[in-house]
Order: sequence, then C-alpha cells, then structure tokens
Amino acid sequence: MANSPLLPVGTGFLVGTIWGFVFEKTKVYIPEIVQDQMAMGNFLMMKVFLAGMGSSMLGFAALDAFAGNGKGAYRRPEPPLSLGSWRYGGNLLGGALMGIGMSLGGTCPGTAFVQLAAGLSSAPYAIAGGLAGALLFGYTHAPLRANVTNYLLPGEKKTLDQLLGLPYRLFAVAAGSALIAASFSLDWLTGPWKRELANVVAFSAGSSASSAASGSAAASGLLGAAAWPPQAFCVLFVLQILTMLVVRDVIGCSSAYCTAAVCLADTVDSQRRQRAPYLDTFRTATNPFAVFQACMVTGVFLGAYLSASLSDPHALLLGRADSISPLSAFFSGLFIVVGARLADGCPSGHGFSGMGHLAVSSLATVAAMFAGGMAFIQVLRRLP
Repeated sequence: MANSPLLPVGTGFLVGTIWGFVFEKTKVYIPEIVQDQMAMGNFLMMKVFLAGMGSSMLGFAALDAFAGNGKGAYRRPEPPLSLGSWRYGGNLLGGALMGIGMSLGGTCPGTAFVQLAAGLSSAPYAIAGGLAGALLFGYTHAPLRANVTNYLLPGEKKTLDQLLGLPYRLFAVAAGSALIAASFSLDWLTGPWKRELANVVAFSAGSSASSAASGSAAASGLLGAAAWPPQAFCVLFVLQILTMLVVRDVIGCSSAYCTAAVCLADTVDSQRRQRAPYLDTFRTATNPFAVFQACMVTGVFLGAYLSASLSDPHALLLGRADSISPLSAFFSGLFIVVGARLADGCPSGHGFSGMGHLAVSSLATVAAMFAGGMAFIQVLRRLP
C-alpha cells in the first residue's frame, strides 16, 4: 500500500466510477439477465464474465512482466479455505451460496449498487440483506471456528500454472486471450448481444436505445448510448493494474459490506469486539484496503448513476427486469455476502481477480457458484 492515505481514497473512487459506468452500460445489472444466465437462456452475463476474466489475466501478466520483474510480486492468489475434512469446503459452500443468491435475486455485492443507481426498486433490499449477511457472518464466525473442525482454515496457495507446470505469463496470456476470444465467439454461437438484450428489456420507439438495438447509429454518442457490448468489461485490464499498483490488492466488493457492518455494530453493541472480533479486520481506521473498497463501491454507484443519467431516461422499459420481490432481494443479498465471506471473495473478487491470478481456489469457487445457481434456478422456476 502506498504511504499517502489519499491514494486508496482517490484510486477507489476512480476505479469504482469507471467500473460502475461500464457496468451500467453493459446492462448485466438487470436481474433477469443474471437469472437467465443461470438458466442458460441468455449469455450476456457469460460474455461479460469471460471478457472480465480474460482481461484481468492479461492485466496481471503485463504487470508481472513490466513492474514485477517476473518474480510474482504482484500475484495475489487466494488460499483454499477448508471445512472439516474438505480442503476447499469454504470455497465450495460459499460459491454455491453465492450462486443461489444470484439466482434468487439477480444481484451480487457490486451489482446491487449499480441497480440502486439505475433505480431498481429491489436494490435497497438487496443491500440491506448484504449488510445483514455481513453481521450474521461476523457474529457467528468465532463460535463456529471454536466448534467446527478446520473452519475456514487457509491451505497452501495453488495456481493453475503451477499445477500444469507451465510458465505463468505464457499461460496467463494464452488463457486470457482465449477467454476474450470466447466472449466474442458467443455472439456468434448464442446470438448478437443486442438481440439478447432486446429479449430481456424493451426499448421505447425512437430512443437512442432503440437505435442501438437495431444496429443503427445512436444519436447521443458513445457516452450517452443506452447500452455497450459486454466486451467493454475488458476495461478491467487497466483497472486491475491500477488497483494492484496503488493498493497492492485486487478488485472486489463484498468486504465493503463488512466495513459497513462493523461501523453499525460498533454503534449499537458495546461488546462487539468480544462478540464479533472477525469484523475488526474491516475497520477503515486500521485497514487501508477497507478504505479503498468503501470508496470503490461508492464510485460504482456514482459511475452507474452518471451512465444512466447520460442515457435517454425513457429508453429502457424494464418490465420483468424490476420484478424481484423485496423478500427475494433481501435473502439474495444475505446469501451472497455470507457465501462471499465463506469463500473470502465475491463473484467479482474470485471470478475476475482470483481467476485473473489463476488461483485454484477461485476456480473451485466460481465452478460452485455456477453449479449452485444453475441448480437453484431450476427449482425456483418450477415453484407455483
């Protein structure tokens, strides 16, 4: 971490604002897009995921080559977290809970702030559920650690390049390039992104969004366009490098909920340090990264709000995209943040940053996330 206390603040706002702007433009904050991805009916989220994952791999490889002297100084793979005799138990259970939450409410820790900026009525409930999840995890962490064998015990860090015996940068560049190519290829295999977006939301006639969906030029220009292609998430190439250089950590959002939780708990519970010592890690007074994440999620909201404000306010007719009930949104946020704490990383933290470092623990978490989400959406859509 750089010495100046203003650097994590400024970097957090900058990274968050750019990311939030792109997040809103790609429209993957719309709950139905997330849910349809888990049902394998819409691949906009997968296109974003592949682009973000691949560009993160390329960014970290470039950083290692040009700033790390090839010595791995900027690599931050997460260790596996065990539960009982399961070496990756925390990752698998946490990932599955995150997938269930994503299918239930179509959100995740960072997405909820984009949804709030875009005016989705479910967003405040999802954020409240995330805060409740952070409090629940914080207050149960010590008792569970005392009573559950190997509760979230960190193991030895493993990366895919190590397991395969391949040079890190060569593997990261090849894999990252292949993932970005796969993101573009999905446009051919599953249909153009504009058509997939139009299947979820309606565009008002004559709006810039309608023009974008039909493939004609948008009158409002690039920044005012209603939607951007999912490959815009390749901006993570730059954002990951910037974050690692300044903060010496990676992009993720779930820790911000723990920072809010410790602020709230310290206000209402004088015994919080004895009852929930886990939350001490997330106090902004002692952890510069907590400052960075708090500023970043604020920036995500501001960037998404700016993007939505520049677009035609009547362009998108969300319809079912804003149909998540308050109860579903609340428990969605709760499951996702509890899962993120169990796995020590949210969908962005593991899916973009962890996979960007080729961490085996992140691969296990992401696989469990999609498995849990895909299984739960099938159950959810069969309910009366």
